[in-house]
Amino acid sequence: LAYQCIGLNHKDKILSDVKVRQALCYLTNIDQIVEKVIYNKGVRTNSTILPMKKDLINPAIKPYPFDIEKGKALLKEAGWKDSDGDGILDKMIDGKKTDFVLTYNYNSGNSLREMVGLLMQRTLHQVGIDLTIKPLEWSLYLDELKKHNCQMWYQGWVSNPGLDDNKELYHTSAANGGSNYMSFGNAKTDKLLDEIRVEFDENKRKELYYQMQVMEHEQVPYLFLYVQKYRNCVHNRFENINAGPAAYPGVWFAGFKVKKGYKVEN
Repeated sequence: LAYQCIGLNHKDKILSDVKVRQALCYLTNIDQIVEKVIYNKGVRTNSTILPMKKDLINPAIKPYPFDIEKGKALLKEAGWKDSDGDGILDKMIDGKKTDFVLTYNYNSGNSLREMVGLLMQRTLHQVGIDLTIKPLEWSLYLDELKKHNCQMWYQGWVSNPGLDDNKELYHTSAANGGSNYMSFGNAKTDKLLDEIRVEFDENKRKELYYQMQVMEHEQVPYLFLYVQKYRNCVHNRFENINAGPAAYPGVWFAGFKVKKGYKVEN
């Protein structure tokens, strides 16, 4: 019930171009990340809708494949080129020559999130993008996100088994004071989010979810990574473990009870 992703700041002078955000999707080897970082104990995801909620997932949307040439082509369309031969792409933005330099933030001490950044850094370097990896202390990390001072960052969200309400994440009203750290959204996405919250007809609501996933995929608020799998081992002396997907990590520790009459054998 948790998905992992890379947040992208839509107000950033480099990332404000949708073609750049889409290019980053093609230039991120997510299958490699799943293999190297979580040892294949996870599945790719396309949106905030968890894979377990199959009925709500738009089947027309496919994950961005790892395709360096496609990524390079989109960057070229967006006007990025290595004009001075220094190995880093550049472009004139607001009358100034701007190098394609990005910073990736994560909470310090989290080696998993660091490794994701290192894998991205290596691939992006091949196409002329300089990615700086910068860990931040947790409270500073959250503060920088709220102030929209991050360009790219590792984001993990815990969801729930019920219907998804993403107004807190995606609505433009949540850009200041909410969790829309990406500054994502417009009148159309706001309307979809508001309608999803009040639509009781299942088929109509499903269609609204489908439309929202199209907007997610095209506009790239997040570069979606994976949903991690967990395997829990519980000693048979316990009962009332309430195993299931309702809460991380799949069991309810507070409910554990030692079985009546259980005896430890030598």
